[in-house]
Amino acid sequence: MAENRSALIVAVSEYQDAGLRQLVAPPQDAEALARVLKDPTIGGFAIKTLLNQPACLVNREIEAFFTSGAKDDLLLLYFSGHGLKDAAGRLHFATIDTDRKLLRSTTISAALLHDLMNDCDSRRQVLLLDCCYSGAFARGKTHHKAGETVDIGEYFGQGRGQFVLTASDALQYAFEGDAVSGEGVCSIFTDTLVRGLETGEADLDGDGKITCDELYAYLHGRVTDRMPQQKPRKWAFAAEGNIIIARNPRPIIKPVALPAELRESIEDPRPWVREGAARHLGDLLQNGNKGLAAAAQVALQGMAEDDSLKVRAVVAEILKAAPPPTKPPEPASDKAKARPALPTIQNVHGWSAQQVQTLQQETAQAFGLTVEFCDRLQDGSEGPTMVVVPGGRFLMGSPPDEPERRDSERQHEVEVAPFALGKFAATFEEYDRFATATNREKPSDKDWGRGRRPVINVSWLDAVAYAEWLSQQTGQTYRLPTEAEWEYACRAGTTTPFSLGTTISTEQANYDGNYVYGKGQKGVYQQETVEVGQFPANSWGLHEVHGNVWEWTGSEYAGGYGGAELQTISDPNSGGSRVLRGGSWDSEPEGLRSAARFWFNPRTGDLVAGFRLARTLTL
Repeated sequence: MAENRSALIVAVSEYQDAGLRQLVAPPQDAEALARVLKDPTIGGFAIKTLLNQPACLVNREIEAFFTSGAKDDLLLLYFSGHGLKDAAGRLHFATIDTDRKLLRSTTISAALLHDLMNDCDSRRQVLLLDCCYSGAFARGKTHHKAGETVDIGEYFGQGRGQFVLTASDALQYAFEGDAVSGEGVCSIFTDTLVRGLETGEADLDGDGKITCDELYAYLHGRVTDRMPQQKPRKWAFAAEGNIIIARNPRPIIKPVALPAELRESIEDPRPWVREGAARHLGDLLQNGNKGLAAAAQVALQGMAEDDSLKVRAVVAEILKAAPPPTKPPEPASDKAKARPALPTIQNVHGWSAQQVQTLQQETAQAFGLTVEFCDRLQDGSEGPTMVVVPGGRFLMGSPPDEPERRDSERQHEVEVAPFALGKFAATFEEYDRFATATNREKPSDKDWGRGRRPVINVSWLDAVAYAEWLSQQTGQTYRLPTEAEWEYACRAGTTTPFSLGTTISTEQANYDGNYVYGKGQKGVYQQETVEVGQFPANSWGLHEVHGNVWEWTGSEYAGGYGGAELQTISDPNSGGSRVLRGGSWDSEPEGLRSAARFWFNPRTGDLVAGFRLARTLTL
């Protein structure tokens, strides 16, 4: 690893320009990345962080950063925030005071960054870009060169000693009047990056070191698994040597295959050839990578009883002088690394998106999880994507003045413990796998399509059976959420009729667009389900909590609640109707409200009904 290692972390979440949406992830991402990079057992970097600083200061700090770089230094620059393209197709990175009409003077220009990196003496430069690309221009004014994709190679090609790694190459042009709408995905990339470094999972060859190439391969595989439409990219330009970005803090060194000629020499009948092989193995113990050193150690131990006295003596001498083999970390070492305390239960009713997302991050860290995670099934594949939902108190039900409310939506305070909930409603793809494994009849899709569409025509009993199977497969406790958990997760701190605001549109959810709610407008009527993940998520990252399919909960329906909303029926044959929430593709918009309730016979499936599973969290 380079003797002098420096990292400059730039994160921007607040923007004075009304056309640039405020972000939540960058401050959290910057803090997490700084933590692992400065850890002497992982990165060992000297860190400087710039959070929500003006363009003039950021540009000055970046220039000073690269100007001070010496030949053997390793310099790492990280940027998280909005990336913009001007009318000529030039790339810029937005800062807190960026003015979209004055991009050259109020942003970090990719061209300037390119020049600074090229003029820098350092032969090892790493650039990490976790940008939410947005075409922040008025409708109809975008130059033809500012297309929908950007090749970072255009800006950082021809460099020397550079390794550039980006979260994605996609630009998303989405407008609401003259302002950008939609934040894109910023946190998955950095969240995965931090996990790969902190756990050592990015050490793909098990040699105790994490190179830039290994890091890219790890990120590409993990990020695309979690978000298929997001594909990290890399560019390497004249970088000298294999850039080692971090150490594996928990190395479990795996022996690798020795060269074929060396293996043949170890088995050679001539003792002088075996002696030469032993000395070669001794060199690998001292100078080879850790995987080869582990293999050499195993081979030498196997030669300790060689038929030749001289060979045995040489082997004994080598093993005596060799460093002790690396041992896997003891389980206690993981426990010794204290996790953050679980956040106290608070009343989150009316909290901002940033507040509830911070609480979500803190809760996930306390359980040793990422905000989004997948449990492994017995065959090694991944289960459904789950999202950590922090504990809290809120007012369940609707206020008396909410349009279209029902008397059964009595408003009352409820406390919910932390749990995890499916990022999406269960899909045909997931349910069909369970049905095949258990020889269960697969439900009809009405010829709308299976795959990533939410499963329909499933009863409450079917959903419970799937949860029990998933629990057996993962060793975790999967179940249907209680009615209180469902509404709490749907609201994500909001007090409005919908988690997305005071009204809703068919650009935000799948429902019967012939009807309107409040000051909304008519829209399209799909007349069927659509694939999950097509509509915006709420502040906790849960998609389609409004519309597409009604979702079974584990609670029995009670008109005045009466505590039933806090319970999951354990006996499938007990009780009456079960509660469904969220509305469907066939609902009028009032049925999509966060407080809206529906109930059905637990033994009956329907075209409008599906489900979303919860998972119990334990410390």
